[in-house]
Amino acid sequence: MDTKTCAVCGKTYKPRRESQQTCSRECRSVAHRKKVQLTCQHCGKQFEVAQCYARLKYCSRPCYWAHGGAGPNTPNSKRRAIYGEVPGRKRVYVGHDSEGKLRYIQRSHAIWNETHPDDPVLDGEEVHHKDRNPGNDAIENLQKMTVSDHHRMHINTLNREERSRRAQKGQQTMRLMRQENK
Repeated sequence: MDTKTCAVCGKTYKPRRESQQTCSRECRSVAHRKKVQLTCQHCGKQFEVAQCYARLKYCSRPCYWAHGGAGPNTPNSKRRAIYGEVPGRKRVYVGHDSEGKLRYIQRSHAIWNETHPDDPVLDGEEVHHKDRNPGNDAIENLQKMTVSDHHRMHINTLNREERSRRAQKGQQTMRLMRQENK
């Protein structure tokens, strides 16, 4: 490898690895303490990082993903490679709140709010998937209801076999617990 110039003290040194930015541990600790102000290339927000991370271009992962970076829903994502396709509810980044924190909502809620701007999903309300497939966010498959009504619907619609299976499993668990206590 060629020689590099230390980002802290300016000395030239031969790096042990390509990503090495400083010549010594002392300079490395200084670089981690020293802060640098940067501007996000996506949202324009000012953010502060340690000098050793001065190459960052985005204030957050959602800004990176929104600007075209590989995110959790892209084919080349490490997460997808490790865990595979994650079924179920997906979250959607909707921006920063008034305190500067990232805001996410369920994708089905975002779709409902976009298609029903006069009737958004509020606190205490949920979006029900009529076909019971949380991955199917087609607007004709979504129905808004209160949390209690949604819970009641799912409890009441368990078929008899499922209820009896759960009851038998509970009875078996109780028998095992009684045997262990003897």
